[in-house]
Amino acid sequence: MERLEPPRERADFLDPERLPALYGLAVGVKDGQSASAGVAIRSIGEVGMGFATGVPLACGLELLAKGELTRRGVMAPESGAIDPYRFFEIFGTKGSQTLEPGAPGFVVSRSWDPNVRENCIAALAEARAQLEASG
Repeated sequence: MERLEPPRERADFLDPERLPALYGLAVGVKDGQSASAGVAIRSIGEVGMGFATGVPLACGLELLAKGELTRRGVMAPESGAIDPYRFFEIFGTKGSQTLEPGAPGFVVSRSWDPNVRENCIAALAEARAQLEASG
């Protein structure tokens, strides 16, 4: 699918007026009200199918090699077999643009946040500035 769209510059992936190349969206109910949460990768590397599938696999293999995965078998992501904080800590170190240690690897927006648009734009602007500074 990525070949159907004209090529974009790396900085375009952090444009708050466009959907990111890789993002997730959850829609449901929170406190009895319709709600949604979205997340986009803040560290822009080689965006495409290889990055979207190969990098998470590499993160899992790194956890396995370090002895941090002890359960065997096929499990759903929400099963608790992988510590999500540890996974995303490793994820932020992959790709051609890595993040500073401890920097959030994702831009998260929540419909119940009263400043959702402003917070998202600020996070994307910060990520874009880091991208431009890294060359």
